[in-house]
Amino acid sequence: MGRLNFTRQEVRGAIDKKLRPEWRSGAEQTGWYYLGGKKILRVSVPRGRGQLPPGTAHSIKKQLRLTTSQFADLVHCPLTGSDYAEIISQQEVSS
Repeated sequence: MGRLNFTRQEVRGAIDKKLRPEWRSGAEQTGWYYLGGKKILRVSVPRGRGQLPPGTAHSIKKQLRLTTSQFADLVHCPLTGSDYAEIISQQEVSS
């Protein structure tokens, strides 16, 4: 899997639907992801429409602590919210 070729709406929709972050308003859409009542990470998605620049998609992927294939699965449906919680839980235990 090479390029991360997604629209802003696809990424924001997948994050909304599966991860259910607590969004804050501002120049960018910034959301906090909670796991077990604990604030775990922050993700920022730029406002607007159209394609995400490759660097921005890469940045969002890193903020979510996902590999390229996991990020693609998050956006294109195979990765569920509970699958994501499991990935993050394993990372939290190992750090």
